[in-house]
Amino acid sequence: MIAPTHLDERLAAEWRRVGAWTDELVSQLLDQQDPMATAIVEGSRRMSFGALTSAAKRLAVRFANDGIRAGDVISMQLPNWWEAVVVSHAAFRIGAVLNPLLPALRARDLDFIFAEARPTAVVVPGTFRSTDHLDRIASLDNAPGLIYGVRTSKSAIRSLDGDLAGGPVGGPSVVAPTWTADDPCLLLYTSGTSSAPKGVLHTHNTLLAETRGLAQAHLMSDADVVLLPMPVTHIGGMVYGVLMPAVVGLRCVFLDVWDPARAIELLADEAVTVQIGMPVFLRGLLDDPSFHPGAGKAMRLFSMGGTRVTPADVDEAAKQLGCWCKRSYGLTEVPTLTTGPATDEDHRACTDGLPIGPSRVRIVDPEGTLVPADTAGEILCQAPEVFVGYLTAELNAEAFTADGWFRTGDVGILCSHGFLSVTGRIKDIIIRGGENISPKEVEDLLIQHPDVQEAAVVAMPDRVYGERACAFVQSDATLTLEDVTSFLRAHGVASYKLPERLERRSDLPRNTTGKLRKDLLRAEIAAMLEHEAGTSA
Repeated sequence: MIAPTHLDERLAAEWRRVGAWTDELVSQLLDQQDPMATAIVEGSRRMSFGALTSAAKRLAVRFANDGIRAGDVISMQLPNWWEAVVVSHAAFRIGAVLNPLLPALRARDLDFIFAEARPTAVVVPGTFRSTDHLDRIASLDNAPGLIYGVRTSKSAIRSLDGDLAGGPVGGPSVVAPTWTADDPCLLLYTSGTSSAPKGVLHTHNTLLAETRGLAQAHLMSDADVVLLPMPVTHIGGMVYGVLMPAVVGLRCVFLDVWDPARAIELLADEAVTVQIGMPVFLRGLLDDPSFHPGAGKAMRLFSMGGTRVTPADVDEAAKQLGCWCKRSYGLTEVPTLTTGPATDEDHRACTDGLPIGPSRVRIVDPEGTLVPADTAGEILCQAPEVFVGYLTAELNAEAFTADGWFRTGDVGILCSHGFLSVTGRIKDIIIRGGENISPKEVEDLLIQHPDVQEAAVVAMPDRVYGERACAFVQSDATLTLEDVTSFLRAHGVASYKLPERLERRSDLPRNTTGKLRKDLLRAEIAAMLEHEAGTSA
């Protein structure tokens, strides 16, 4: 039974007092939606709230009959398919802890997560993007005992396709809840400064506070139609693809593979009003030959976050799409901390917005002392959507201050008007298209290569993805990027984590104590890219 590892009772009382925590369960809100309204669109499938609720109830019964109990972990590595929404709500309905996993994760990450989270079951696609997920899961040392397949014809696998196939709205029920809104219902893993992913625990209270606060800030209603290209197994995809329909009653349109031309078609065909995601999606839309000024004429909001978002991105999106465009800031631990308000055009493009609802932000120096307005420092926060601790409780000591503030590890500036601008990070991570890459994980493997004496992986700026990974290696051999990526693939590294540029050096810069000067390497690769762009212009 998984329990919160960091639940601040003083703050919990405050969040209840101001109405941010209502102690409701996600399934209770789903059951209140209009059964005839469309909840999910994916491919040719249009799923009503009634059909979604019925399928979630049937699948919950299947899970319970297979021995899954409240507090057990159900891992889910599904793409943006309607089945992922049903699995999520079925897990919530029996009090299980849903553990979404990005489809891009490979054996190395999965085996670590399974060893720590100890899931009772896992749900995976039969095949997605030429990968046989069932065979991969079955081959892992720490694979759970129950392996379920979706869209599979393998007779030896526990297929969920029959349970998901349909049926009356009034499907079977599950026993009354024995769990509360303070019990964990979501376990997400995020890479940090170490090579080991960190398990982040959320409850019904934290997730519903996030969803309601974001819905209010974004002026969401049941008339909205959201286009979702980001993974539903990412915190942003989970909020918009699973929780927002259940809370607001809106329709979510899924894309399982990012295809700008198809996205442009959906903007018109589904009368999409809201799209969220990273600049990579904006660039994909605007750079596609099929894009035209009338595309997305129903759009009212394009909200960007998850990686470096520039004022130019926001301004261009507003001009080309003709809608409200802005920046948002959040983490897996705090899904949306700040966002740009609709009424303030001056700060919308150049800042990451204001704290949502009762959330609070402070900026401190390395000693933890508050700094004056317009001064850079570490971003700390208190918010009703803050997670309730890491699965490995020992990590909480470094993440929270003694007086209950969460240390984001990011650097920012808070202006005198209360707007936050994220300017960098203390944590050594690379954010490629919204996905975190731990440089240390890649570096620890690279130095095992027989021709590498030292390695440093740093972020290099990228117009589309925000950042990509560049590997600087100290080596006397003639190494190529293919040599390095093949070596990393053989060690089970996910594709999105692979370096996309290799720089070989006879020596790497260090400070007086021998520590690698990654700041110099980041500056070097940025200057090289700028020079190359100028030369080719």
